[in-house]
Amino acid sequence: IKQAGATYRRSANGAWQRIKRSLTLDLPIVDVDQDRARPFLLGSVTVEHKGRKVRIASGFSDVERMAMWRDREKLLGAVAEIE
Repeated sequence: IKQAGATYRRSANGAWQRIKRSLTLDLPIVDVDQDRARPFLLGSVTVEHKGRKVRIASGFSDVERMAMWRDREKLLGAVAEIE
């Protein structure tokens, strides 16, 4: 998207904006795993998509991992938004 009449500049500016398509899915969490190196943190969550189980281990900060592991019972059956 660009503003009408805006000319191209090599540096970032508000006149030109890039839009990326993304697909998100809301999937049920069916399992949680402990971090092997740091047992007080969440290692991964497992979601189910079309009958297949998929492990998700990235995208969490250490603070989020600690809170999620502490409340792991509440995660089972919850819905995760996956991008």
